[in-house]
Amino acid sequence: GRDGICWDMVSGYEGGIVAEDFVGMTVGLRLKNFGCMKRRITGLDGMGFVGVSGFGGRAVGGVRVCRGHRICRVRSENVEAVSDSGGGSLGNVNGGGGSDGGGDGGGGDGDGGPASPEVLKGILVEAGRRVQSLPPDLILAVEGGLMTAAQLQAYLRFDAGAFGFLVRAVKPFRDRFLCDEQFFFKLLAQELIGNGTSLAGEFIERGKDIVDEIEYVVSDLVIGTVVEAAFVWLLAARVPFPSLQSLSVPPWKKLLESLPASFFEANTAQRSYSLMQRVASVVWVSAQYMAMGFGCGIVGTVLVFGMLEARKVFQPEYEPLRRMPEVIPNSLGWGLFMASSSNLRFQLVEGIELGLAHLLKSQDTALKALIILIRFANNLYGGVQFVQFFRALGLQDVAD
Repeated sequence: GRDGICWDMVSGYEGGIVAEDFVGMTVGLRLKNFGCMKRRITGLDGMGFVGVSGFGGRAVGGVRVCRGHRICRVRSENVEAVSDSGGGSLGNVNGGGGSDGGGDGGGGDGDGGPASPEVLKGILVEAGRRVQSLPPDLILAVEGGLMTAAQLQAYLRFDAGAFGFLVRAVKPFRDRFLCDEQFFFKLLAQELIGNGTSLAGEFIERGKDIVDEIEYVVSDLVIGTVVEAAFVWLLAARVPFPSLQSLSVPPWKKLLESLPASFFEANTAQRSYSLMQRVASVVWVSAQYMAMGFGCGIVGTVLVFGMLEARKVFQPEYEPLRRMPEVIPNSLGWGLFMASSSNLRFQLVEGIELGLAHLLKSQDTALKALIILIRFANNLYGGVQFVQFFRALGLQDVAD
């Protein structure tokens, strides 16, 4: 017994004992003395119950279970009764609606929440896959019923494609993809739009001198590739299964992990964000953009210097046609621009796209078209703001 509730049986994952800080594994609990009747509840995730099975013919009616200082609720309106013989079906038992925030938080696909392990394993069987073929975190998610069916299906589709190694081997990428199936498309769209418009601008402005200034073009392209990826990467939701997060992390890291990835990241049944957390997220992303802009400014300038010096080895008479910007002021300017203009613009873009994803759930082509349009308009406006910003700081002359 603990917290005033009598448990007549507790079984741990793979025969282990359930400890005080037990998180993320699937457990079976037989609870009694609720004033109604015995229930069998599976899927304790450290913050709430994410799966319910084996009801004795009646649905749970507002059962509260104390665990430490948390109150866990299983809502009756989200559970369908199961007969004594074990028949029937289960509805959404995580007690909340969907969002882009991930599987055990309510389902980013709006399909009603996490599916049972049996349903998820059935999807794997249909795809000719075994649970053991999945990455370790997905094995736990399937066994614990923490994934939605749509998440698993999206993973299997992507895994079978040309870039499948990304979801298999790169966990940060996998986490973001499971939170938002459009993540990879957004990443590609931003790279193509950002670097495409940049290259077009290079050709227009440099004209016939583009070959003589190829070092600048290459540097801009290399740095642009990193920066464009950062715009999407840092604002993407990254916690598909909150219950699988480790609690044994430093306080500062735990604080940062408690923040949403962007101001507009949706609340879920297991992860809700206050206004202060959302504002703090904007500040944290701003700091990351600042560091990224400053670092890329320095790397880009050093890259140009290096290529120019290498060119002079083969062409001793070569002299650059335009002056090199001062390294530190120019890099600071990049950092400040990304921390202010870029951060706010891409926060808004992310919010608009999340809203459109809910409105156009079954219209994938229309959603992708709007993502491209929105990001193109954002880059176009950002280019104008960049020139205005650098001129205001005195880092770019009108003649430049």
